[in-house]
Amino acid sequence: KKSGLMPGAYIPLIHEPVEAASLYAVNEEAWGRYFDLEGAAFLEDVIQHDHGVICVGPHTPTRFAARQYMKRHVERLLAVNHPAYRSAWQDLLAGQGISFAEGKAAARTSVAMEAARTLSQGGVVGIAGDQEDVQAGLPVIIGDRLHHLVHGFAELAVATGACILPMYTQLLMDGRVRIRFLAPLTWDRRQARDEQIEQIVQAYAACQTELWRQAPGALLDSTIKRHLACRQVIEPSSG
Repeated sequence: KKSGLMPGAYIPLIHEPVEAASLYAVNEEAWGRYFDLEGAAFLEDVIQHDHGVICVGPHTPTRFAARQYMKRHVERLLAVNHPAYRSAWQDLLAGQGISFAEGKAAARTSVAMEAARTLSQGGVVGIAGDQEDVQAGLPVIIGDRLHHLVHGFAELAVATGACILPMYTQLLMDGRVRIRFLAPLTWDRRQARDEQIEQIVQAYAACQTELWRQAPGALLDSTIKRHLACRQVIEPSSG
């Protein structure tokens, strides 16, 4: 049944009640009316890691729900995203008359340093793992198509020794928001830096493939369009 809403237009409608519900404890009925939590044990296990945790996931319309959950359960939390870059630019460079475009690289460096500090204190850093760059990204296969994933989250993990915990959020048919944590990524930490980064990005690409298969409704329309625009490298199965 069509709702008459443009894709993503429902988000403002659920944002306020979801934020209000996030104030309840996870075991309270009011919380359960708005959220469906899966894989919380994965987060509980890795949060004990001395070098911190990088929660990595795709851009999803309901990712704000994960931030609300994490704020209640994580002492030190930092989101690495565009608002963080804007804030760093505002604090460091705007007063010097430097535009955001001119100072974006410095702002990104500042946020990356803050992320490393957060992880060194055993905190959690949230970062998107589905950003792409044809020139600088690492080539991976997601589904049947060639993508070039930006690998900043992998570089951060190798540099700091942090764990990487894949996750995603999704609006369910009953109106609740699913927050799902997956098993931590594994890779050979004895390898050289570049080999570790390659392993991490390939492992995350496999997670993305599974997400496409199991929960395509979690993805943004723009993500789907970008995927379909990528070059197909594997012929679809005829079975």
